[in-house]
This record gives sequence, structure tokens and C-alpha cells, in this order.
Amino acid sequence: MARCMQAYLPRLDVDLLLYDAHMFLVAHPPSKYRGREFRPLRLLKTILNELVKLKGEGIRRHLTLVPVDTKPTLCSYLDLVLQQQAAKATNTARPVTSSGSPQQESLTTVFEKISSKDKEVAKEGFRLLFKYQQSHTDFSLDQYLQGRSPQFQEHVRKNLAKVNAQEEAKNRAAAADPAPIPLQDF
Repeated sequence: MARCMQAYLPRLDVDLLLYDAHMFLVAHPPSKYRGREFRPLRLLKTILNELVKLKGEGIRRHLTLVPVDTKPTLCSYLDLVLQQQAAKATNTARPVTSSGSPQQESLTTVFEKISSKDKEVAKEGFRLLFKYQQSHTDFSLDQYLQGRSPQFQEHVRKNLAKVNAQEEAKNRAAAADPAPIPLQDF
């Protein structure tokens, strides 16, 4: 369905499809399957990605049957995909920097790392998110975290503050201990 969605789109009731997606996500919250393969959820995300690719920001007009005032998982996911597409469009306009730079790491990958049970992987995710914030001044972490649990929001903010403190300490140490000036040949 996802591959041929453009052909089906004129006959597709997008409002009803989004409502069904919402009901599926209520019955099967993604957090329940974190770290495990759950093909129906993967298929739903593929369909939603394709819908957002075809509709763009206009996808929001099709949320008429979804209770958006409660900020459901579906809305958070659609916001995420829209942000990723906007970032991808911005990144294609910019020259590519060194490999592994925050511009090349999608926010999804960064947040997957942050959610990892492996502490080193999670630390790397927070460092990447910090770098992403530094290089994308238009990025709103608060908007991105909307709809997430208060515990997760606090976890992200606390660890970003730690990374910020570490970076400031590195900068202070570098400023206090300037590199020796090499001797010049006369």
C-alpha cells in the first residue's frame, strides 16, 4: 500500500485512515515494543511516513477524527516526521560536513540512542542532541518533547544540562591552558 499510495490517494479517506492509526497506537503503544520488532507498528510508520511525504503540512487538516487536544502518539509521530522532512530539506540545501556530524544524524536516530539501555550509547545520543541544538538554532526541544512523558522530558533536559556543563568545562580548561606557541626558525 505504501509504495502505491500516490495512486490510491485520491480515493483514500485520509481522515479515517489517521483515526484508525490513532486507535491502533492507543491499543499498541510504541513504548511497549521499544527495542523489539513489531511488524504491524513498523508497517504503520511506513504508511504514515508516505502520507506525510505526499501531504506535507496538509496532513494536519486530516486529523478531524483524532482527539488532538490530548496530544496523542499519532500527533507526536506526525510532528516528528514533519520535522525530519524539514531538516532533510534544509540539509540537502547545505553542504555536507564531516561524517558523523549532527546534521547527518536524524533526530530519530539520536532519540533512539538516548532511549538506549546502554549508558554509553545514551551518552553519545545526548552529545549528538547537544551538537544538533548548537547547529540548528531554530530547533525547539520543547516542541519536540511535547506529548512525551514528564519523566522522559526531565531525563532529556537533565542530561543535556550535564553535556552543556561538560562542554563549558572543556572550553574553560582550553582557555585557561593555552597551547604553547611553537618556536620559529630565524
